[in-house]
Amino acid sequence: MEFNKRVKDVSQVFDSQWNVNHDYQERKNFQDARKEHFNRMFQIQEKEEHKKEILRANSVDGKVQTLTEKMQAANANERFARRNEFKNNFR
Repeated sequence: MEFNKRVKDVSQVFDSQWNVNHDYQERKNFQDARKEHFNRMFQIQEKEEHKKEILRANSVDGKVQTLTEKMQAANANERFARRNEFKNNFR
């Protein structure tokens, strides 16, 4: 018959404490997951992505695309105003 000891061996206690205090990979994973959650929640981009977006917006293609979007928005607004004007003439 084998007796169970209530007190752990010193080496087991030391090893368990060492693993708790020196588990850098798990701590790093936790911090990375927390940072990713925070960035998604507040829609924060990484610096590299933000720089690429700024470079794209300041390039010739980006400026042409922005101008095209503004022209389409103005055209849609003008069509909407003409449609309302046409409807209002029948009152």
